[in-house]
Amino acid sequence: MSELTIEQLREKAKKLGLKVPPNIKYEKLEEMVQVAVYKKEIELKEKAKAERAKDVSAMLSLDPQTKAKPAPETIAIANSKKVYAVYEDANDDEADIEFNKGCTHTFHLYHGYLHVLPQCLIDENKDMNNPIGKRPIHAMRQNPNSRVDNMISTIIGHKRRYRYEVYGDAPQDAKFGVILDKAIYDKLGVPFPEAA
Repeated sequence: MSELTIEQLREKAKKLGLKVPPNIKYEKLEEMVQVAVYKKEIELKEKAKAERAKDVSAMLSLDPQTKAKPAPETIAIANSKKVYAVYEDANDDEADIEFNKGCTHTFHLYHGYLHVLPQCLIDENKDMNNPIGKRPIHAMRQNPNSRVDNMISTIIGHKRRYRYEVYGDAPQDAKFGVILDKAIYDKLGVPFPEAA
């Protein structure tokens, strides 16, 4: 602040609301203005901090009437029709899978068995844009950046990771999961899987 003239300091003090005696020395006036500026900065910071704390507490306070909204996947599963479908691992590994959808439904899918599944889940896994439903196909090719005969692995396409064969609509009150009742297999014309 030492670059300012005494008149500029007086003007600044007036803007800050300070009462300046007419015969004040330059150093004393400069000190008064600096202290007033620091106080104003601290005041503004404290005010902003109080407003932020008020906003955060308003966001955190929950209204007892407010209920948590379900995940979009949960809504899609609830609104989807239920179907009988046989799950198969498309990679011939005959692997069983387990996954969670929408934080409320855990699905255990067993290779070759009939399941009650939501139609939206089958449609989602058939979508090749969904990374869960596809597996990359690799091929070896010449490295264009190498002078030596150097082969690198490259993704040349994708193949389906899972297959579903839908055998009809399931009752809407049926629970999701694997079906072990032979009568349902016989009714739908699905061969009952043999125990390994």
